[in-house]
Amino acid sequence: MLQTRSMEEGETTNYCEFFGESLDLLFDHPQVAITAPAGQQWTHERSGIRLEIPRTKDDSNWALQADAVWLASIYLSERLLEVTEGERFEGKTLELGCGAGLLGLAIATSHPHSRVVLSDYPDEGIIETLQRNVAGNHLGHRVKVVPLDWNDPATLHGERFDTIVAADTLWMSELHSPLCETLKMTMATHAKAHIIAGLHTGRLTIQRFLETADKSGLTILKVVEYHSVSGEHRDWTPEREGERREVMNRWLVYIRLTVLSM
Repeated sequence: MLQTRSMEEGETTNYCEFFGESLDLLFDHPQVAITAPAGQQWTHERSGIRLEIPRTKDDSNWALQADAVWLASIYLSERLLEVTEGERFEGKTLELGCGAGLLGLAIATSHPHSRVVLSDYPDEGIIETLQRNVAGNHLGHRVKVVPLDWNDPATLHGERFDTIVAADTLWMSELHSPLCETLKMTMATHAKAHIIAGLHTGRLTIQRFLETADKSGLTILKVVEYHSVSGEHRDWTPEREGERREVMNRWLVYIRLTVLSM
């Protein structure tokens, strides 16, 4: 069975089979993530990418929320060119906090000249699942998996990337500074970072990240809100009076960053 996760209710709803477009399902039921039992695969309908969803081996790492494919990752993987306004993804791309790896694998699938590194916290369960997902989608020749702790990004050995992507990685405010430092240490000259997060993260939490990014020396190029199904977009605001949780769960925030001087 596949499951969808509601951040509002903290419950799951079971589905015997998964039909149709994933975002349509999420629109009908305002959920923000898809989960599956251990060992069962989920198929992203539009790309055909098959994923096993990670389970952390260390129980203390459950709060990483790696055990789901998040709506933000689905949306950006399906609207890459539209949202990033023509990012070419022809060089080296790093995905941070990739979970099951959908976004990075989608980039590798749709951009045959790209080289992609999938990274997430060095939990054995997460990393081994990522490696199986790369192999299962026959992308081992262009995609590699690297364990990466934002508090110790030395595992990348100083490697820099032309493009960095991240989906739903902003919900822990205490990791905003390490994330920004990791971005600065991994972005090549003129590189861009494309970060997307569901509004279930919280407007104030997202605003804190933007302030942290600015203070850390990153340059914010664009911040915009997207409706997860219609693609409607509107200006970002840290407050939206009268916004209901079920409406908020259908919106995402896209952030584009760069570093003007390295």
